[in-house]
Amino acid sequence: MINSIKNAKSEGNEDFLTLDIGVGDSLQLQDNSADKHRYHVKLVGYLNKASLVVSQPHIDGHLALVAEGAEFFVRGFSDAKTYEFNAKVLNLCSVPYPYMHLSFPESVSVLVMRGAMRIKVKLPCSALATTGGMKMPAMFNDLSTSGASIQSSVKLGERGETIQLNFRVPVEHEEQALMVSAIIRNVGEAREDGVINYGVQFVSVTTRLRIALQTFIYTTLIEKQ
Repeated sequence: MINSIKNAKSEGNEDFLTLDIGVGDSLQLQDNSADKHRYHVKLVGYLNKASLVVSQPHIDGHLALVAEGAEFFVRGFSDAKTYEFNAKVLNLCSVPYPYMHLSFPESVSVLVMRGAMRIKVKLPCSALATTGGMKMPAMFNDLSTSGASIQSSVKLGERGETIQLNFRVPVEHEEQALMVSAIIRNVGEAREDGVINYGVQFVSVTTRLRIALQTFIYTTLIEKQ
């Protein structure tokens, strides 16, 4: 279950260029059919006031049938914003790879979050005290680029202590092994089954880790919309 709009703050319209959308970011395209088919594509680039260039959508490993002139409702995420706009297919290209031009949006509907976007997950991980010791099994309950909620049936540490978390996430259809240091900010009471919930804040986040987490979170959000 995905909590895609957490800590919503304000809604309004913005210019596309103010969104700081990056090349390679995931976008969801929804057509106007009765079934409202949804496709997932990547932003390849754009030219202001001219077009957005995105990868052509695939279904089960095959190119989806998309016609020039087709209209889509486009949804995506950028930092602490979720954005939506309408676009039309201007041109389809096959060389050197399948891509297409979408009409450049005149305005974009934006919802701004108070904090980092967070998704609910059931993602296995292991925790290791920085002072040494054995790896302890744990599970992410939710995840953002700045921290997480995890649970474990073994004690991971006390409030204020730093632990190392190791886990894997799928990024671009490949699993990436990630590692991050985290400070324990909250420790819950042990449940009847012995499980304890912890709130942790990530520290010393590398560029590689941040990009991997952003890609995993944004892709998950888009796929569950």
